[in-house]
Parts: sequence; structure tokens; C-alpha cells
Amino acid sequence: MNTAQISSNSISPGENSSAFTEGEEFTTYTQLLSELKNNPKYFLDLVSEIIVVISADEKIVYINKRGAEMLGYSRTEILGKNWFLNFLPKDISKNIHQVYKDLMKGKGEFVEYYENPIVNLLGEQRIIRWHNTVLRDKEGKIIGTISSGRDITEQKAEETRRREIEEKYRLTINYLADVIYVIDKNYRIILVNKACKKLLKELNMPTEVEDKNLFEVFGFFGEKFKEQYDKVFAEGKTIVTEEETALEDREFYTETRRIPVIEDKQVKQIITLMRDITSSKSSERLLHQRNYDLHLINLINESINKGESLFDILQKFCRKMSDLFAYQIIGILLVDRNRDILALESIAFKQSLKGEVESLVGKELPDIRIGIKKGTLLSGILQGQKHEKVSGYDNILRIIGENIDIARYQQVTNKLLKTLDIKSIMLMPLVSEGKTIGLLGAASDDKFTKSDVKRMLSISSRLSAAVQRKLYEVELQDSRRKFEDIAFSSADWVWESDNEGRYKSAIGRVKEILGYGQKELLDKTPFDFMEQEEGERVKRIYTDLASKKEPIVNLENWVIAKDGRQLCLLTNGVPVFDDEGNLIGYRGVNKNITPRKISEDEMEKRTDELERLNKLMIGREIRMRELKDEIDRLKSEKSIIA
Repeated sequence: MNTAQISSNSISPGENSSAFTEGEEFTTYTQLLSELKNNPKYFLDLVSEIIVVISADEKIVYINKRGAEMLGYSRTEILGKNWFLNFLPKDISKNIHQVYKDLMKGKGEFVEYYENPIVNLLGEQRIIRWHNTVLRDKEGKIIGTISSGRDITEQKAEETRRREIEEKYRLTINYLADVIYVIDKNYRIILVNKACKKLLKELNMPTEVEDKNLFEVFGFFGEKFKEQYDKVFAEGKTIVTEEETALEDREFYTETRRIPVIEDKQVKQIITLMRDITSSKSSERLLHQRNYDLHLINLINESINKGESLFDILQKFCRKMSDLFAYQIIGILLVDRNRDILALESIAFKQSLKGEVESLVGKELPDIRIGIKKGTLLSGILQGQKHEKVSGYDNILRIIGENIDIARYQQVTNKLLKTLDIKSIMLMPLVSEGKTIGLLGAASDDKFTKSDVKRMLSISSRLSAAVQRKLYEVELQDSRRKFEDIAFSSADWVWESDNEGRYKSAIGRVKEILGYGQKELLDKTPFDFMEQEEGERVKRIYTDLASKKEPIVNLENWVIAKDGRQLCLLTNGVPVFDDEGNLIGYRGVNKNITPRKISEDEMEKRTDELERLNKLMIGREIRMRELKDEIDRLKSEKSIIA
């Protein structure tokens, strides 16, 4: 708009012109246009904005009713006064005044939109947002300006207040350790705290995210996150959720609160407070896992206590492991005595894949024995006692081929790996007392995480102890059978006692030797079957040996058989200790040496008789020698006398 004149072309008939007849319509608009041309000031007094016209000599030539009210003066008091010297604050008056002078001289740049305060009669300042237009004469010369202004004082005050609140809010949330960000209805991030930027930096993501779309910044949030934000915007209620996020090798848990900011009964923004609960969640999950793992190991120990076979125990373990971890394959191989062969003892497949596996390898487990070749990964695991992870189909096939006749199992192996979609395998050495006793293997259709490895290490450690216990038990049973065979063949009987000498077991020819059944001996001591004096003697010897934790060696003791006979037993035994070195009893054998002892007694009696007779004979010889010597002496004396 270049002039203050208003052309009739500025107004056109409205959409509702059909409300008038053609004659009425023409008459009405003609009157309106005529009134506007003749008295435009009347209409300018109806608007709610300030309208002010300033001449080239800086004087006010027109101001509407709203403008006069805003300044607090009558129009008569205002018209003809210098706008810049009378109605602008002194601190800005000089600069704006100069800009206006330059504009009137055709210098400087015209500013169409501008904000500045004005001063009213009471000395109050009101901030006005101006829309300025230059007025020119017919020759195009600038003769002044016309400006419309809207009072934005309250709006500015509100903006200032909001900025101050926002700054305080920003300072406050920056002190919080939780991640906080604020979004508007367009999912535009309008505020983030330091903790949020720190997280972004740790995740190698851009930290300057304000004014960016939330889901472009956090691309891993997914559709579920958007649905939750949509729900908060729609319902205006806080939503609290827990999420698990995995990025590369890092896993973390968060508790997320989405809090609506409501203005005029509408959700304008959402404050998101994201708290890292990885530590507590990991502890909770770790405790949960440990309970499961302990239950698994307890199940194995219970099976061992029940005397189940090693094969059944390991098969049960593998099935439970497969259910627990949902791995495609779980298998256990044990090293043979020569330590050059790994024998597959047990294997379990994911339940949903069982049918496919059986169609490939059959229901019966094949007898797989793997020669441990030097320089292979398998050899390195067993010797170095360190676990290994292998990923990728070709790498897995290569590792298998290092130790197994791959040509023989090529077809089945290829089909098995592809059918089960094996992506990676993990091999854990089973180590007990510093020796590798076997291998725990797992195959998965996904990569193994650090937590997977840590958990498998814990389980393999406990499994190693359980397997070693069973192996010791099997070895002990073999040794016991051999020992019992020897004991039976030599007419001895085998016994075990507690640390007070009470029988806990008695195997062999007990009834034949003593006349008592095995059960009759249990919880009784050897001293209970002796005469008082003999019992006290033997008990003193036993107590002394037990206090020193020494073995019982060739202890002869006399017991009373059930039929009253006196029997002599030769007792030998070795001390038995618990894991902490405490004596818990003895294990040994008794041998009936009564016949030998009787023979020895009879021989001793005969020896005594012979010695007595010998002494008697020697006495006679001495007496005869003495008599002979006496006779010789008498003869000698007689000869001398003669």
C-alpha cells in the first residue's frame, strides 16, 4: 500500500451477496464505499490496533481511538507532536529517530516489521509490534509513514516468564542423573538435559538434537514407542514402561516415564524421563538366572545321589539346558583316560526342531568319537582351558572339519547346520582340579552375548564339579568292587565307621565269622563285642590313633562271637576325612586269625614245656658232672693217702 488513499477496488462483494436483491445489493455497497471514501477515520477507530500516521517532519498527523487510549492522552493532545521525542523511551528514541530521518531522506533500509516500546501518560512502557508502510505523493516522494501496531506487552511478559521458567527448568533437569527430553505434538525435541546428551555421546550418536524429530534421533525406538506417545497425547495420562535395548555389544534396561504437559485442557508437550535400571535389572535377572542354574545343578546332584548312570544324568542336563536357553543344540563330550579322544556323551536339540533333526540323523544318537589333533582350535580349548566362540557357517564347518572326518559326515553336517540355522557356536572346557575332563558345547541361531558367555561359564564350572564327582563315584565303585572281591577271596570282611568307632557298614563274611548279621553291627562299636578289659584296652589304642589321625595297623583284638566263642581279629584301617580335613571315621578290614592264634598259643605252650624239660636235662647234666667231679676228687685224695 503506497498511499493513504483507499480505492473502491479494495472491497468486493462477499459470498453472502445473494441475501440482497440486485438493486439493494448495488445500493448497499455503493453507500459503504462512499462512506469509506468520505470518512475513513470512522472505520479506523473500530480496529483494536494502534493506527498512527507520522509526517516527514516527524509529527503525528493522525492517530486512531485505540492509539490515543493506549498513550493515555486525548487525540487533541497527541496530534502535531513529535512522535519520537514524546512517546518513545529515551534510551531508544535517539536511534529510532535517526533511522526515521534517514528514511525520509531516501537513505537507509525500510523496515516493514518492527517491535519497540512506547511510553504512556503514566510513564509505563508498552511493547508494540509494528507493521509499517511508507506514504508517497503522486511523484513518488516519501511524505511520511502509516503504521499499525499491536500491543504485545503481556505476550512478551509471558514469553519472558516462560523463558525464565524454561531456563530454571533446564538448570534443574541438568542436575538430574536421569535422561530427560521434551517433545511437542510433532515429536520435535524442544529440550534435552546433559544426561541425555551424555547418553547420546556414549552411543556414538549426535548430541545436538533439539528441533529434530524424536524417531529420527532414536531410530531404534520402533513403532511401539510411537504408540505410547500417541496414547499420552490422546489421553493425557502418564505412562510408565520398562524397555530392554541392545546396541552392538551393549545391553541396557530403562524405566521410561512419559509425562503430559497440559495447557487449555490439551496435551501440548510430553516430558520423557528415562532412568537407567540396568544395574538393578541385571541383578534381578542375574538372581533369577542363578536360581535357575542352581536348580539345574541341584537336579544333577540329586540324580547322582539317586545313583543314576552318567549317561542319564548328562542327557537330563542337556535337555534342561536346551529348554532353559532355547539354544538349537546343547552337547557334552568327555575326555577318555588316554586324553586323546573326546566322546559325545549327550546331546539335546531345541524341542521345536526335534522332528527335523530325527529325520536327518535318526532317533538314536550316533557314536561320535573325536580325535584331539594338535594345533586345532579344539586342542587349544582343552589345553588352554579357555572358552571360544565361532560365528559364521564357513568358520563353523572349518572347525568341525579340523577334528571330524568331514567327508563322512559332510551331508548330514551341512543339512543340520542349515536346517537349524546355526549362526554361532560356543565351546566351554569342563575343568576340575586343574584338569580338563570334557567340553560343553552350544549352538545358536543368533550371536552369543557377553551375558550368555558369563552364564555358560558359571554353569560349566558347576557342571565340571558335578561330573567329576560322578566320575569319582564310578571310580570308587569300581575300586570298592575290586576291594570287596579281594576281601571276599581272602575271607576278610570290610567295614566303615564314624569318628567314634560306630559301624556304618559291614560287608563280607561277617555272619560266618561273628555270627551276627550286618544290620546287627550297625551303630555299634567293636568294643561292644569284647570283654570289658579287652574293650578298654582296644578303645584306648583307637582313641589315641584317631586323635593323631593315624591309620590302624595290624591291631589284634579279641571279640566274643554270638555263640560265645572267643575270636581273634586282625584289624587294619585308614582314616577318612571331609573336605575340610576333619576326621569323619575309618574304613578298613578285619581278618579272623583265631586258628592261627590258637596254633601260636599251642606252639608257645610246647616251647615252654620243651624249655622246661631242656632246663631239667641241663640240670641233670650239671649234677652228674658235679658228682663225677666229686668222685674224681675222692679218688685223688685216696691215692694220696695210700
